[in-house]
Amino acid sequence: MYGSSTALIKQYVDEVASHVKLPADLPEDLKTFWHRSFNTEDAEVDMFINEVTRRLGNDKIHALCNTVKERILTEDKDRRSQLQRVLSLDDKEVLAQLLRRHLDHDGNGKVHTSEYLRFYRSCCDQLAKPGKATAGSSKAPASSLAECMEVLCNNFDIQQLLLSDEDRNKLASLLEPPQFSSVAARLYTGFTPGSRQWVFDEYAKWLNEESSRAMVVYGGHGLGKTTLAAAFACKAAFSTMEGEVMDSDVVGHFFFQHFEKKSSTPVALLRTLAYQLAIALPPLRPVMMELKREELRELNDDDVKEAFQRLLLQPFDEKKCVRFIVMSRPEAWIYKKLSTVFEQPLVVRLEDERHIADLKLFIRDQLVTVIKLAPAGSAPGRSDLLDAATQLLLDKSEGSYLYVARVLKNLTFSDSWSLDDLMQLLSGLDKSYSKDFERLGIQWQNFQESPMAHMLQAAT
Repeated sequence: MYGSSTALIKQYVDEVASHVKLPADLPEDLKTFWHRSFNTEDAEVDMFINEVTRRLGNDKIHALCNTVKERILTEDKDRRSQLQRVLSLDDKEVLAQLLRRHLDHDGNGKVHTSEYLRFYRSCCDQLAKPGKATAGSSKAPASSLAECMEVLCNNFDIQQLLLSDEDRNKLASLLEPPQFSSVAARLYTGFTPGSRQWVFDEYAKWLNEESSRAMVVYGGHGLGKTTLAAAFACKAAFSTMEGEVMDSDVVGHFFFQHFEKKSSTPVALLRTLAYQLAIALPPLRPVMMELKREELRELNDDDVKEAFQRLLLQPFDEKKCVRFIVMSRPEAWIYKKLSTVFEQPLVVRLEDERHIADLKLFIRDQLVTVIKLAPAGSAPGRSDLLDAATQLLLDKSEGSYLYVARVLKNLTFSDSWSLDDLMQLLSGLDKSYSKDFERLGIQWQNFQESPMAHMLQAAT
């Protein structure tokens, strides 16, 4: 009977897995947990917490809760006083508070698979830091849900618990930020761990130059700027040139989305950053909460300077504590405007060997997933021809991440494919677009000159 039940569970998990695709770098234990507990791309955060606590069991929950409370008791008197409400909670609610802060950044009551991946990656990042994580004796990536919970409880940011739900809701109601961190989490799924190290090196160097308040990274259409920005926003860890492991330490971020007008205005940017900074910096919260709702609602894009003064400049006593990193396309008018502030921009170029190496890593990583998902025999010799397929796509891409992403998406949905199929692909993003438009009976050259084309290019 037991064997029969196990087989039925495996059959159910396999059926769900065929409908809900989880990120490839999640370990099997975390994938199985999600597939057994949920059958959609997102789950109610309360349901997620209930399933986690059920999986862990009372003894494990009690041990983890004690870890959290012991950490709180090491804080200074003022912080202990602020966290007294947490110390008085029962074991399950302590873990619930921590998981809500860590997974539901948006406060929308949902956990998306991309946020689940960010949770896992952040645990792996903590394990890579010497002398911090205690789960496991090596620096191997976390491999189970229980291990991830140990890492979380040993390394959580105390600021996450200092913020009450009441204050979070009040700030959201007052500042009305149109964009939250789920956007970054979803974009972060496309980031390949271990890539863009050279960009992180430049970032670490910039952080040490305290006189420099801003950094800009330029890159052309389809070169991976948005995904790189998501890695910064999600505090991806990286190794410094001195061999240390650190994260980006970014506390506020904004992604312009040109297909959603509400999320693409200067004031939307300022509202979002003001909210995120207030969440991250406790001394800033009471200042933000004193702002008048009626006055904030009068802020508009006709007077961006006033909005900037009200939301970002006036609340800070010490302005130099805030620094900015911007990612943009190298359009002439943008470059001219920003060159007065950004003295030494970093440029991601198509032909840069470091960029090409990162793209190759991305292609190989994604092809491994495509081959695993493909029915037996439908992919080109599976792993034995992986190198050939990787190099072929790299050559065809002409340095474009977006080109590769489009091809890989088609391969994922294909019943079968071969190296010959890859050889037949047109090279470069423009030719790829041109072929798609020809199928729709649209002349690519005419479309390139249209307002819609300019908007699409700006969006990437």
